[in-house]
Amino acid sequence: MAGQVTPESCCPWCGQHQPHAYPKAGDYTVCIKCGRVLVFAKNLTVRKPNAEEIRRLSTSTRLRRHVERIRSALQEMRNRN
Repeated sequence: MAGQVTPESCCPWCGQHQPHAYPKAGDYTVCIKCGRVLVFAKNLTVRKPNAEEIRRLSTSTRLRRHVERIRSALQEMRNRN
């Protein structure tokens, strides 16, 4: 599935349309509006993380740092506008 463009999808937390990406199922991402963590489903739409994915995120320093970098970049973009 890697390399496929995502279908149109909205954040299940805030409803923000999510831009197209090139993920694979199970990849994490962050909503561009609310900053909440999302996971790409098998059909490559975004969804809320399940309990196992939340546990993985909470125990993985690498994943947490990645999410924080994305959130920081989003905040910088908002501050410029």
